Amino acid sequence: MATKQDTAPAANPAKITGNRGRYLRGLDLADRKVSEYGYAERPARVGENLYHIPSCTAERRYKVDVSAGTCECEDFRRGHTMCKHLVAGMILESRRRARMAHIVQCGGCSARTPYGETHEVTDEHVEWGSAFFEGDLICGECARRAGVS
Repeated sequence: MATKQDTAPAANPAKITGNRGRYLRGLDLADRKVSEYGYAERPARVGENLYHIPSCTAERRYKVDVSAGTCECEDFRRGHTMCKHLVAGMILESRRRARMAHIVQCGGCSARTPYGETHEVTDEHVEWGSAFFEGDLICGECARRAGVS
């Protein structure tokens, strides 16, 4: 049964104060699309654990270091150790690491390959005299050369 709270429209993150508001605005920044904001760009990864996160209100961006937990914005300098830009950087870094976790090393050529594009060597392939062991994950090119597909 739906309650009044369930049917209420979503609150505008800009109107929510405190840490909850910062987290929601950080999520909004992490999901920013260029077409939604004519004056600003999307967040960008510029180095290992480093991001340029655009401002919500002006044509500027702040450098965020996720590993150090720092941001160049005024809120961070005023003592808010968890500003919306840092939240956005942490979300983006978390998503990047999750994507990278699904990259595997080919058992043949050692190339880094998305898991979904690998082929698993079965006991049948090993019986054919394949150079691989049962259970090895190999890239498409190695699979083609070995007749595994």
